[in-house]
Amino acid sequence: MAAIEQHYPRLYGYARFRLGPDDAQDAVGAALEKVWRTRDRFDPGRGDADAWVYAVGINAIRDEVRHQHRQPALATAQPDDLVAPTSADDRATVIAALQAIRELGQRDADLMALRFGAGLSIGEVAERVGRTPGAVAVAIHRALARVRRQMADE
Repeated sequence: MAAIEQHYPRLYGYARFRLGPDDAQDAVGAALEKVWRTRDRFDPGRGDADAWVYAVGINAIRDEVRHQHRQPALATAQPDDLVAPTSADDRATVIAALQAIRELGQRDADLMALRFGAGLSIGEVAERVGRTPGAVAVAIHRALARVRRQMADE
C-alpha cells in the first residue's frame, strides 16, 4: 500500500511528539504493522485509503500512549533532538517551552501533536478528531496561550 509510505513521516512526527524519539520509531512500526495486518478491513466505499491508513495508524499510536500512561514527551528536556537553537537564549526558550507543554492535558497535547508534530492543518486536525476547525483552532490557541503564560511566569 503506497498510503503506508506516504503517511510514515506524519505518523512519526505525531509519535515523536507524544512518545519522544526513543519510542516513536517502535510505535510507528507497530502502528504500520497493524495497518498492514488489518488491510482487508478497508472498505473503499466508506472512504479513501489515505484517510483509513492515517486513522488506524494514529489510533494505534494513541493506544500506545495510553498504555504507557505518558505525558507528552515533547517536554522531555531533549531540545537538541527537536531543534538546534544557535544561541543560549534561544536554547533556554526552547527548554522553557518544552517544560510548559508538559503541563498540558492529554486532549490539548493530542491536538498539538497532530498540528505541530504531524504537521496537519487545522482543518485536517479537526477532521481527525471529529471537531469543527473553529473549535480546534480555539483549543490550540488556548493551549499555546497557557504555554506562553507559564513561560512568562518563569
